[in-house]
Amino acid sequence: SGGTPGYSDYTIKGSNLFLTQQSNIFSNLMEDETGYYFWVFDANNCSSDTIGPIKIGDPDVIELIPVLTDLTCFESQDGVIDLTFVGGIAPYTYVLYFNGDSDTATVYTDGGVLINDTLSEGTYYFKVSDYNNCKDSIDLAISQPNQVIADFTISEDLILKNDRVDVVNLSSGANTYLWNFGDGTANVEVVETDHKYTNQGTYEIMLVASHSTLSELCNDTAYASIDVEGYNVTNVFTPNGDGVNDVFQFTDEMLITLNVSIFNRWGQQVFGFENVNGIWDGAAYNGEILPDGVYFFTMEATGSLGDSYIEEGTITIIK
Repeated sequence: SGGTPGYSDYTIKGSNLFLTQQSNIFSNLMEDETGYYFWVFDANNCSSDTIGPIKIGDPDVIELIPVLTDLTCFESQDGVIDLTFVGGIAPYTYVLYFNGDSDTATVYTDGGVLINDTLSEGTYYFKVSDYNNCKDSIDLAISQPNQVIADFTISEDLILKNDRVDVVNLSSGANTYLWNFGDGTANVEVVETDHKYTNQGTYEIMLVASHSTLSELCNDTAYASIDVEGYNVTNVFTPNGDGVNDVFQFTDEMLITLNVSIFNRWGQQVFGFENVNGIWDGAAYNGEILPDGVYFFTMEATGSLGDSYIEEGTITIIK
């Protein structure tokens, strides 16, 4: 403005440029650290004041700043890439390549953050261009820990009561091991061990394998079943029909034969059974209810392992 309208000879002068033109728009200018100077002539060929120096610089280069979170566990699919876009001229268009697939989207602001989550293990390639079609790219690798696998074998799956079983640890990817033997004894935290079963029954052995640097979510568990052969004798019972301790029996496990004879104090046999599930309810063979007192039994049995059992003892009836 000012002077006499009808402006011409728009002039620019820089370190390596001197140009006069009839348009007031100068394009394709290069960066000039010393700056550019501008002036123009009016219709009377009077020169304007000189404006300058005006410095024109290049935008900063595109910088991609990643923050990576690896998978918590093997194949947990919870990896995360936070990628911050700075420099260049927003908006930024990116293409993400992974495992032969691609995805295109836009980040609209300088300093904008792209969050990719629920990622699996692998290498992610980002190819970025800004508003001026300046380009950058980055490869980012998301890793995962080794898989924790619990595995073990036992020396035998059928043992006698008061015998021991050995466990052999075959786990991988772990450095901490917790054993539970299913019989009410305390957990044991060792690599390998053995265990004594003091009661007959069927038990489940459990191994929990873990790694000290990983979440409990990464733990793995393995199981094995063991049968313990044996029996217990309850030598006092109260056959009064109250549903509590009404019968005499052998609480057995893994016996395949059981022969029991019961005698009174004069040595007369009053009852007997030849069945691993046999019981005595305090009556004689003929159904007569026998009086309170002390009786005697003999027992012969064979277990699944081929062991023979012979035992004698007393039985007390209390009504």
